[in-house]
Amino acid sequence: MENLKRLFKNLRQLWQALLMLCCVSFVLACSKDDDGEKAKPVPLYDYTLFSFEELFTTSTEDGLAVTRDESGRVTSIESFQPGEDITEKLKSAPASFEDISHFFPLSEGNELRLSEEGELDPYEPQPNWPQSFQNFQQYYKNVPVSNGLARMFYYLTPEGKRMSYGWFGPFVDVNSLDPKPSITEQQACQVLADYLDTKIGNDWTCTLTVREYSMKKEGKIVREVRLIYTVIGPVTATKPNTEYCFVPRCYADVDAHTGQLLTISFPENM
Repeated sequence: MENLKRLFKNLRQLWQALLMLCCVSFVLACSKDDDGEKAKPVPLYDYTLFSFEELFTTSTEDGLAVTRDESGRVTSIESFQPGEDITEKLKSAPASFEDISHFFPLSEGNELRLSEEGELDPYEPQPNWPQSFQNFQQYYKNVPVSNGLARMFYYLTPEGKRMSYGWFGPFVDVNSLDPKPSITEQQACQVLADYLDTKIGNDWTCTLTVREYSMKKEGKIVREVRLIYTVIGPVTATKPNTEYCFVPRCYADVDAHTGQLLTISFPENM
């Protein structure tokens, strides 16, 4: 009987090994073209999918002017609107992000971290110009969320800070995404290198983030949330862009779970 159990155990292990070998062989075969050469990665998303106008609506909630996107997520909050008495409105305006946090219901694992704060020094002072600011960054299980930003502006009143207005991501309610990547940074860089048919450069960078892709399909907005590596690759021009003063580089988003190339962009289409 013991010999029989041992035989079945060995057969099961052999079957698992053969199955794994078949899976690896299949993946390798799919990565090559008909001539046996390594196939060039094809981006999953076409940038034309992201080219659409989203409708935003503004309403008064809790005495504040609240603007939401088509999914109902808050994108901006103003303590007062043109024509209103600022002095009176500031008496009841929010004093911190905590006072408006109920507008941003996020699942467990999401958090906002203060990333920067200070006083404003406008180069062209204007009437009713805010005097200080705070910036927040959204994280999901310690991974930063792309565009999950909050920027709040305050007046400094005798009673303390009072919010003038705030701009928000909008925040992405991430709730079921595995924050642990399945591929390495080196492998993500190699995806871009394969696309460009080049070698990974020493000056390339790779950053792990959570990103939401919003697109319009069949007249409806579809949003997909992924764990990605953003790879910043080689320089694509001989001199910096004079308008934005940055060195043009190639950017690629790579799915950190599957290794799929999601987007590829160059300065001319950014």
